[in-house]
Amino acid sequence: MSTKTAADISLLQRNKYQPFRSSRQQRPSLKVEEAKEAATAIACELKVRFSTNRVMLFGSLARDDFHEWSDINLAVWGIAPTEYFRAVAFASGFSKVFKVDLVDAQDCSESLLQHVLKEGVEL
Repeated sequence: MSTKTAADISLLQRNKYQPFRSSRQQRPSLKVEEAKEAATAIACELKVRFSTNRVMLFGSLARDDFHEWSDINLAVWGIAPTEYFRAVAFASGFSKVFKVDLVDAQDCSESLLQHVLKEGVEL
């Protein structure tokens, strides 16, 4: 069995192990509007599929300092505990371009909740 390092494999092979980075590198310019559209679409689907009663966008996309390595951060209220991981799977699999993180606002730390409420944008 031979051991390889990152220097020993091609860029195409490396991209297989970093799918979010490779898809972003294919885009010459950052598309903030595309990320906001994805966040809005995910929020709508979470409301329909998982009966969430509130979704807030927070993090760099909400602060308008979204950059190449940013992800989409969403906080949700009202998803049944038995459905939460299905909702996470849906949200994280929604886009091949953007990494999506989903936070249960009713089950997160108080400091994170205050951060979301302070800087978040209702979707």
